[in-house]
Amino acid sequence: MSSTVYASFVNSILSTLYPILTIYSYYVLVGKYCIDAKRFDSVVVLIMFLIYHVLLIYTLIFYMRILAIDDTSTANRFPSKVANKQAITSRYFNPFIEEEIIQKRLKMLKTCNICVTYKPPRTHHCSICQKCFLRFDHHCGLLGVCIAFHNYKFFYLFVIMNIIYCLFLIILLMFELIKNRQLPTASFSHFIVLTSLLFVEMCVSLQMFIYHTILIRKNETMIENKALNAFLRGDQGVRFVYQEGPLVNEEEVLERDEMNPYNMGVYENWEQIFGKNTWEWFLPTFTTLGDGINFPKKIGRD
Repeated sequence: MSSTVYASFVNSILSTLYPILTIYSYYVLVGKYCIDAKRFDSVVVLIMFLIYHVLLIYTLIFYMRILAIDDTSTANRFPSKVANKQAITSRYFNPFIEEEIIQKRLKMLKTCNICVTYKPPRTHHCSICQKCFLRFDHHCGLLGVCIAFHNYKFFYLFVIMNIIYCLFLIILLMFELIKNRQLPTASFSHFIVLTSLLFVEMCVSLQMFIYHTILIRKNETMIENKALNAFLRGDQGVRFVYQEGPLVNEEEVLERDEMNPYNMGVYENWEQIFGKNTWEWFLPTFTTLGDGINFPKKIGRD
């Protein structure tokens, strides 16, 4: 329990970093760069001002979509095992037949003993949020929320927009530092500090972008990716990471990409997350295919 409380506390601290840095960047750019320096008489500055706000608003839209997690856990989506057992029982009269049907039905479904409800394939329990989420990818400490089926598209696009946002500000501030050597000491200090912080943020976002691009290309979650890598290193404990069956049967020798039953090819894997309409791929609308419970699989792994 103490470790869970500590993890929740650390998660709460980490999740405040992005809002604080965003507020600080707004203060420096709008307050110090534009207002204090009285630059609004310049057309170029006005254009930069507008571009900045477009990038900021679009990034924040994805940020808010990530945080919108109401009724997305399995506890909200499915009835509890106890409630479902009672629902099954009410349909039959013979108690022996009732019990046999209940046992057969419940045995086929994987459940979470903590959430007391069903765990469809690719669903996992988050020890920090204390909830199960469909197609669970990871708990993002920097955002303070679980990334799963309901918000993975928004998370990926948020990372992309955050890279563009940071890069735009870094170039703008660096250009000002190089061009204007007569900056007031206060403004100069803020520009240096913000540029350094944004560079770190951009590097973190860039690393996440590269990693999750690889995951989308292979149609893997972080949990599945780590399990496959561990299995190839000889860890047999992760052999049943997929509910559909073991990674490799005794008579099979498969390549890594063939071990994942959900790897349908790069383009189809991309469509699973972003949908089939290309004009919706980069919009803040939910276009992920499926229901988070059933996923298309390669022939031979059904």
